[in-house]
Amino acid sequence: MKKQHTKLLSAALAAGVCLALILSSCFALPASAKTADGKTVIVLDPGHGGEETGAVKPPFVEKFLSLYLAQWVQVFLSSYDNVEVDLTHPGDTDMSLKERVDYAKSVNADFFACLHFNASSGEPSRSGAEVYITIDPSLFPQEAFFAQTELDELSALGLDVRGIKFRIGTNGDYYGITRRCTAYGIESALIEHCFLDAAKDRAFLGNGDSSALQLSLQTLAYADADAIAKHLRLKSSNTGVDYTNYTDPAITWPVLPYSASN
Repeated sequence: MKKQHTKLLSAALAAGVCLALILSSCFALPASAKTADGKTVIVLDPGHGGEETGAVKPPFVEKFLSLYLAQWVQVFLSSYDNVEVDLTHPGDTDMSLKERVDYAKSVNADFFACLHFNASSGEPSRSGAEVYITIDPSLFPQEAFFAQTELDELSALGLDVRGIKFRIGTNGDYYGITRRCTAYGIESALIEHCFLDAAKDRAFLGNGDSSALQLSLQTLAYADADAIAKHLRLKSSNTGVDYTNYTDPAITWPVLPYSASN
């Protein structure tokens, strides 16, 4: 049966078709892996840092937004029971993709969330959120279910949804984060929250007003934390939130290959 699933997925990837039906009918989400003591380890990776600024669309600079966002996601997730939440880098520092994933491996991460903001390179008509996942059949199904949950959360905030995305490179996954995480057996997702040069998304971020920006980033952080908590079936004795019996939603967002035109 696993071989049949792999063939179906490979054929769909090659054709670039929507995979929602395959995901809904062929795969069941396995129980989340945990360390020997039952602790769930989550690693948050603020995109870019140091000399690598990421997208710069004044007044927004991606490396600062992603770091602030990650710090708040860590705060919200830390309220759950028996959870360890680490940042790959807690400050504005340089760190290679290899170092980020190797760090996650060193702490036995169960889940790796890479947090980013997007830019359209001169095409301001683009807006909204997208989540990139692996093309490897061993982790593709559960990562797709997480992406659905994450995009549901972001859509509820009023952001457009661009879909669940994958990108194929010469050595498997195009993105080093997903490729290296998959090689280590770590479930991962690269979340592009919104476009820093789209009028709608800039308005969501407060159009440069610092107080409004902080509130928007904290709102995004809560959405990220909630999606991760649901996906990993976390429970918080402090807040009373209990996702132990959370059921994955059907895949309704489009599952699409990367394209320069979409």
